[in-house]
Amino acid sequence: MVIESEAVLNLDQDLLLEFAELATSLTGMDFVDRRQADLARAVRETIWQVKAGSGEQLLRLITGGQENHGTTVNAFISHLTIGETHFFRNQPQFAALATRILPELIERRRHEKRLRIWSAACATGEEPYSLAILLDTLLPGDDWDVSILATDIDQQALTRAAQGVYGTWSFR
Repeated sequence: MVIESEAVLNLDQDLLLEFAELATSLTGMDFVDRRQADLARAVRETIWQVKAGSGEQLLRLITGGQENHGTTVNAFISHLTIGETHFFRNQPQFAALATRILPELIERRRHEKRLRIWSAACATGEEPYSLAILLDTLLPGDDWDVSILATDIDQQALTRAAQGVYGTWSFR
């Protein structure tokens, strides 16, 4: 299939609004009133990735329920999300977790020795792995039952998180 570069580069406002509404319904993120440049970039990158011939064709692929519907939707969502992460990102937050929040939580749970933590929007997993590393240094003993639930709307990012393989950029 030949991709029409003009169609890829020129997304009219009506089509962009359709994608904005679709993106909001798929992700809960607001693209209708803001982030138009991010949305246009995501549409263009998805068109190239799935080899859709135009924005209109991509919209049909996402909304039409065709055979590769899930793959196309996941590609679109992946291009919409930021995915910026690395180990121990946001140092002030991890410092607060290490010195105040987690020690207090551990103290409150010392009798049941059970922790459940949810890392929402975890991207490729550096944050939940950072939490696990931090907890390993803070927990008194190995007899704790710890569960860290890591979620993200980007299925491609979650696949990378599950693999647990990271390059030097994740350790900056």
